[in-house]
Amino acid sequence: MSCIEQLKRAMVSAGIDDDSPLGAWGRAQQLVLLTFSRLIEGQTVRIEQRANAVAAAAVKSIDEMRAATAACRAQVTLSQEQRRSERLTLASEVAEDIKKVLKESLVIREVKWNRRQNWTAAALAAAVLMGCFIACGIWTGYYNDRAALDRCISKQVIDSSGRAYCGIEVVRGG
Repeated sequence: MSCIEQLKRAMVSAGIDDDSPLGAWGRAQQLVLLTFSRLIEGQTVRIEQRANAVAAAAVKSIDEMRAATAACRAQVTLSQEQRRSERLTLASEVAEDIKKVLKESLVIREVKWNRRQNWTAAALAAAVLMGCFIACGIWTGYYNDRAALDRCISKQVIDSSGRAYCGIEVVRGG
């Protein structure tokens, strides 16, 4: 059951009318929850798209490096010493390129992990804040109902048949 459905059920079970100020507040909270969920879903898709684009670019770069390496090796027709020195140079360049790609991929993963942690923290903070708002609304409603009941009991009127009544002005706080 979603948070919005739980909020709707809590409002109905508490007897909160949609046209009342508390009902308007509840509808506003439902809209906030819906907006937060859509925002988080949109950001998740964007992050995944960016990660996929970066991964595709890395694969393309590696393929280009392999093609360049193969072309270089095919063109080498020098003497044994020249081949050996070129191989060592090529190997060190490839190692540097691989080292650079690995370093960049680690940074990309770290950035993605940090973003995920930031969104998780934001979602948790939003949930805690919403819980505080809901708890405050429920507590305020209970306090007001309790105060009205106490006023009614202290100022009740008993008619000739023995029934006790409480005037609406007493319930409202007058």
